[in-house]
Amino acid sequence: MKLAVIGGGSTYTPELADGLGRLAPQVTELVLVDPDETRLAVVGPVSARIMRAHGHRATVRWTTDQADGIDGAAAVLIQLRVGGQAARDPRTDAGPQRRPVRSEMYRRIGHDFLSLAEQFVKPARLLSGIA
Repeated sequence: MKLAVIGGGSTYTPELADGLGRLAPQVTELVLVDPDETRLAVVGPVSARIMRAHGHRATVRWTTDQADGIDGAAAVLIQLRVGGQAARDPRTDAGPQRRPVRSEMYRRIGHDFLSLAEQFVKPARLLSGIA
């Protein structure tokens, strides 16, 4: 079974590879898809080594070509943050701390709170080309 991971350049990917290596013998190919070649060049080999360390026989490869990555995949896992890491950085305009504080609930939940629009509309627009 081919598994494609959109956002495969994430630093969370090696942990995913660890879980797959231990618990998913049905995966025959793991394809990490990310627009950032630099991140893939680091995360890809680490993930492949983790899979091999578990004795897993899946082919692990990485690509910036989304169409190639998802072609023929039995499942596509999407792990991404709309706005990238800048969306977490309070020093940037994209960061959560730059949003106006609208309610006491927002103040209590903190910077990881996302409005309904951010939770559903932005990812839907971003992913509409994948589905």
